[in-house]
Amino acid sequence: MKILQLSAVATVLLLAACAPQEITTEDTKDNVPVVETAKVSKSDLVNTTELSGVAMPSKQVPIVTANPLNVEKVHVKVGDTVQKGDLLVSLDASEATKQLNEARQAAADISKAVKEAEAKATPDQSQEIQQAQKELEASMNKSESLLEEAQNGDVTSSDLVQSGLEISLNQAKLAQKSLSQISLTPDMLPQLKQQQQQANQAVAQAEQIVASTRLTAPISGTIADVSAVENGIAAPSTPLMTVIDQSNVDATFQVNSYQVSQLKAGNQIKLTFDGVTQEFTSKISTVSPTANPETGLFTVKAPIENAKSQVKGGMKATGEVTIDSLSDALVIPSSAISYDEEQAYVYIVNGKKAVKTPITLGFANDDQYQVVDGLKADDVIVTDGKDQIQDGNEVKQRASEKQDENS
Repeated sequence: MKILQLSAVATVLLLAACAPQEITTEDTKDNVPVVETAKVSKSDLVNTTELSGVAMPSKQVPIVTANPLNVEKVHVKVGDTVQKGDLLVSLDASEATKQLNEARQAAADISKAVKEAEAKATPDQSQEIQQAQKELEASMNKSESLLEEAQNGDVTSSDLVQSGLEISLNQAKLAQKSLSQISLTPDMLPQLKQQQQQANQAVAQAEQIVASTRLTAPISGTIADVSAVENGIAAPSTPLMTVIDQSNVDATFQVNSYQVSQLKAGNQIKLTFDGVTQEFTSKISTVSPTANPETGLFTVKAPIENAKSQVKGGMKATGEVTIDSLSDALVIPSSAISYDEEQAYVYIVNGKKAVKTPITLGFANDDQYQVVDGLKADDVIVTDGKDQIQDGNEVKQRASEKQDENS
């Protein structure tokens, strides 16, 4: 029984010896709040915002045809490197060649007709027609005079018959000369020349169609995708393949209205890409003035040189944009700031007391603020524990911070 009593006493003594020191500290006895503090210092402030997007080749050209033609041969595959002018796809040119030959024949026929018209419709022939018209008019005038005289009894009926024959003969001569030139008159040359121009345009168009059956690379680069299938149909306006140039890449971002209001062309931006260890520095080149009507987002681009082709199209891009910067600013941590309605204030540790001090804030950067008025360099302010104190309260700084302040 005595052994049990001794064991209980020993247990109580052991628990008392192991109790936490904080319970019996002098701070708790004095009921003086312990606070964390920091010195007001000068520093450079940089305001940044982070963007998330994708890498896009600066040049990507789809290969399309304007005419529905059969695909005869696909000369490249995905990943192939091509030079500008290299043959990519051959389309069936048989029908296009037939149309070209027909257009050339029609143009040749019209050109021949124009030359014949120009050769036959000479000034002499035109003068002959004019002379026949004059002779016909003279005969008709003579007949009218004879008719008047006949009414007065001054001419015979034979004279009238003779005059009528002259009129008929002159009419026949005029008709013959006109009929000989009915398809070759100078009046028809403008129409023939217009037809000639249209025929030449048809030839040029047919030549373009024939040429379009050989699709070549418009730029030097890499084949990104191929949808063309041999013996299949090349549908108009549907890309058969895409050629991209990745020597330059655009980091492309879609940003909201708040973000776009902070950005402008020329902003410095640091870029990283998933899977690439190198960090790139660039400037924003493009900020879209209007939002995409479907997404409500604005497009922002920043170019980089990609000579080693480290960055691939479609890689996730992260950009850190410098919005504003300020040199040698008086700064404090945001944890030191409290608000009395709209007035910002801090507690300055003056001796052993906390003094509530109104301040005017300026530039902000994450967890740091510029102080425009109310503080000076090396002021000691409360950063943690400020909720436990009021203006004029005695406070105690943590020992390590006291040593820093005195050093």
